[in-house]
Amino acid sequence: MSTVKPIPASLGIYSVPDAARITRVTRSQFRGWLQGYPQKAGKRPEPILHGQYDLRDGELALGFLDLLEVAFLGRISQAVERQGRSLSWKALRAAAVTARRVLHNEHPFAAKRIHTDGHAIFLEAQKETGDSALYDLVSDKFAILDVLAASFIATIEYEDDEPRRWMPDDRFTRIRLDPHRAFGRPIEIRSG
Repeated sequence: MSTVKPIPASLGIYSVPDAARITRVTRSQFRGWLQGYPQKAGKRPEPILHGQYDLRDGELALGFLDLLEVAFLGRISQAVERQGRSLSWKALRAAAVTARRVLHNEHPFAAKRIHTDGHAIFLEAQKETGDSALYDLVSDKFAILDVLAASFIATIEYEDDEPRRWMPDDRFTRIRLDPHRAFGRPIEIRSG
């Protein structure tokens, strides 16, 4: 696991309630993705996502890349649920591990390449684990194509393959999250 960085004061920092509202992902879901779900024996497995920043006073603080990764996984999970299925922790974890290795990126679900290589990454993770939920996701292609097609990547603005701004709701095309402006809070792009 990589070492997380201290939180710089000038970049976007998102609280759990803010991140839940912006991404439309439940608090418990993304807490589990970033911190691991508690088990009966009191142990926590390694989280699916590698947090961008250290915890602040014991509280989870999400960075801009964390927010994008949570939104991406949230959209995949929601697409799977619309089909009457559920995607397991094991399946998401396998996809994240494979994506990190293939893309050489600690935040692969925020990377531009995930939107072109995503199907192959999920397929490779399924072959490695044999996970049936991941197999359904890959073989039916419904969730991956829903998310990886124009829907998610079209909402992210990249500079040199790095995500710089995100339009969290395509109904409001002039609203963006920019970690370098207004501490990452949603802004209207023309007036700020």
